[in-house]
Amino acid sequence: MSSPPKNVKADWVGWSLQFLFGFGLGLFAAYGAAKGRRHPDPIYLWMAPEHAWPFATGAGLLLGGLASLYGEAMWWESSNQRMPTQNHDHSKMSLRLSRVAITIGALLMVLTLLRNFSD
Repeated sequence: MSSPPKNVKADWVGWSLQFLFGFGLGLFAAYGAAKGRRHPDPIYLWMAPEHAWPFATGAGLLLGGLASLYGEAMWWESSNQRMPTQNHDHSKMSLRLSRVAITIGALLMVLTLLRNFSD
């Protein structure tokens, strides 16, 4: 994604809603996957309980950052080709915040996985 023109203002309401939806979805899905509650066999409990929340938080930040960066195109583009999605504008600050959330989320997930499997 190229840098925006200098006078573009961010759609902070759209950015925030996309980030919160992506964060919640990533947190819920990753925590469920890390805990492995639905299967009675203990081999499916692949992550130590103390590492489940940091892993889920990292996944939430990663998915929230991606959702705020790509907006509706992330959720609707492939399944709804007849009606093009409306992209929201990004300022330099909104692009920077999205990229920081993606980076911190990915690092948190990787570091949690390394710590989990090194114990």
